[in-house]
Amino acid sequence: GTLDMHEIRARAQAVAHAEGRPGQIHDDDAEGGPNHEPFERGARPLRNRFRSVFDGKAVQCAPGHVFDRAVDLGERQARACRQGAADQPGRGALTIEDMGLADLEPGKQARMNYLKFNVCMTWPTTDKEKQKKAAEVAAMTELRKITPELMEMMGDCGLDYERYQITPYLTPVELGGDFDADDAHDQAVPIIRKADDKRGLFLCRAGTWGEVVGMTGRMGAHLTPAYFDSIDWWSLHTGPAGQGAGGTPPPALKGDAILIGKEGASSVLIYWTGETYSAYWQGD
Repeated sequence: GTLDMHEIRARAQAVAHAEGRPGQIHDDDAEGGPNHEPFERGARPLRNRFRSVFDGKAVQCAPGHVFDRAVDLGERQARACRQGAADQPGRGALTIEDMGLADLEPGKQARMNYLKFNVCMTWPTTDKEKQKKAAEVAAMTELRKITPELMEMMGDCGLDYERYQITPYLTPVELGGDFDADDAHDQAVPIIRKADDKRGLFLCRAGTWGEVVGMTGRMGAHLTPAYFDSIDWWSLHTGPAGQGAGGTPPPALKGDAILIGKEGASSVLIYWTGETYSAYWQGD
């Protein structure tokens, strides 16, 4: 296909003036366009970055515009189009980022041999999608809820509220299992140290024996306190431990374990040894 830059500029200016908006077009080639100077046919394609910016509303966002060819809005106007499209369904912005022209001859149209562009499209959310989103938000709110009952149970288990605070930086805010295989219910909650917002966990066995982990000291061969400040998910692990990324044999778990990790990066098992808690690097 062919593309005439002068024609695009002329149409853009016409739309701008018709809508009462002074148009301003900024091109890299301000000396008459890509066909201004002779160019040897078959030579290396000319790279031309074309960028059109208008004062006011972007022409691609206006209904019934006269363009039948794409014009680059530039990032500023493309962003404005995205922000203003919510109240008028089916809007979009086409941005031409780069193009290559060849066979340039004075006074004639050039041949385009490549075009780089991106498209932003928006459309209204359906009622079904809104209901689904509302249900997801409600479910997440419930998972992050710190109830008075949970506060009381962790306090009875020894959590020092003068130094620590239960904080839902992980969801759900509570994990329950049997960490020491004594058939009693055990719990774990994410906490921060109030003095410096350092992250860690509080593990409570049978509602009686509580221990803070992740604040100081190394756990196992690899787990350091700094890792807890970057984790963004956790879950209860049941059954045998799998082979870890570190190459050492997995531990024989006495009960359930807690799997913590960074999304798309790494994960670590925290487990009860019979005397204390340790950690095993599970995967990268």
